[in-house]
Amino acid sequence: MKKVTVLMIGVSRPNSDRIINNINNNIKYFKLNYSKKYSFSFIVLTYRNSFSDKVYEYCIEKNIKIVIMEQIKDFKMSGFYSQKINKIINLNTNSHRIVLSMRNALNHINNSTEIVIRLRIDTELNKFVIDNHVDDNTYYSSPHCGGITDNIGYSDYKTFLSVWNINNVFVENHLGSNNETILKNWCQKNKIKIKYFSYKYILHQSKDDFFDDVPQWSKKTRVFEYKIK
Repeated sequence: MKKVTVLMIGVSRPNSDRIINNINNNIKYFKLNYSKKYSFSFIVLTYRNSFSDKVYEYCIEKNIKIVIMEQIKDFKMSGFYSQKINKIINLNTNSHRIVLSMRNALNHINNSTEIVIRLRIDTELNKFVIDNHVDDNTYYSSPHCGGITDNIGYSDYKTFLSVWNINNVFVENHLGSNNETILKNWCQKNKIKIKYFSYKYILHQSKDDFFDDVPQWSKKTRVFEYKIK
């Protein structure tokens, strides 16, 4: 039985109860649909905020591995960008945060795992199709916003490490691009194949323009679905 690690990662929003429901729903989904084929482990990584303590307590109670990440208060002074960058525009704070959080996440994945799945923590799954044969050197995603979605995806362990170890110089050279374009270009640069897969999920957002001092691109709950034709 193959070992699968599911990462649920990101900002705890719009509230702790919603995040706890997401975690519970997603764990149940994978176990209900794939427990005969895969052995699952789950890791929650979220930023410290007013909702993270309750999420932490829930995960500890349910024996779910959880990592609380500290907020980045000053993106310019964090050391991620070189001194030639004088201004970090709002668009790039999201790119910065996703790259650093995913780099952190890689350190918590057991190297015995064979497949790694990425979900945003504010995601509630309705459908997630794992290919019967997960190809080497291939990241499973979908087309989105000129690139590939950064919200959801999977690959074998070795490929996952390559996909999400995006270096700061590459991000810096793509300032002004969205996360989807950065991720696709990074995969292409490293000759990682991209394959689409079917899924459906609800992305739960708050209505705030900013959350934890970072701009929200959506500000409303939305359903995302991709179907293989």
